[in-house]
Amino acid sequence: MRTMVEDNTITNQAFWYALRSKPKFEFIVYSQLEENQIENYFPRLDVKPTNPRSKTEKPYFPGYLFVRGEIGDLYNKRLGLMRGVIGLVNFDNTPASISGGLIEVIRRQVERENSKLNPDLGRIRPGERVWIADPMLQGIEARFEQCINGEDRVAVLLSYMGRTVRLQVDADKVSKRAF
Repeated sequence: MRTMVEDNTITNQAFWYALRSKPKFEFIVYSQLEENQIENYFPRLDVKPTNPRSKTEKPYFPGYLFVRGEIGDLYNKRLGLMRGVIGLVNFDNTPASISGGLIEVIRRQVERENSKLNPDLGRIRPGERVWIADPMLQGIEARFEQCINGEDRVAVLLSYMGRTVRLQVDADKVSKRAF
């Protein structure tokens, strides 16, 4: 956007904008932005899929990426003509700019979410003893069985009063137990 400064000269100022993509096209749009050297931010969450051919990342905002630049330059680089791009998010036919501070908040949140993934979970082998962070299950022996879906749930085997019961719990509540 062009802005006026105090001495009445016009300067170009780069802003962040939300770029909308077609569903499931975020990674394609991201690679095109990189190829065209358009400054961008594509917030992604790390996932641990059960299928080894599945992606190990998923968009934090499905269908959206962020681009930074002067609006005229973005249009000159044919941003709207890229495969999978719907266009910039706008109000009253004017692209809505986003502050750099908000982008930083999003970056920190994505980093925080990615750090929440239990790094020990990938190293726990079936049959290993685990600790379940749940007051209802304290004192009950548990053994890791398997991941149910790469990021949210796991199956554990509880042994209590001579019986073994299979239970699904949140993955973030399971950790290795030292005996």
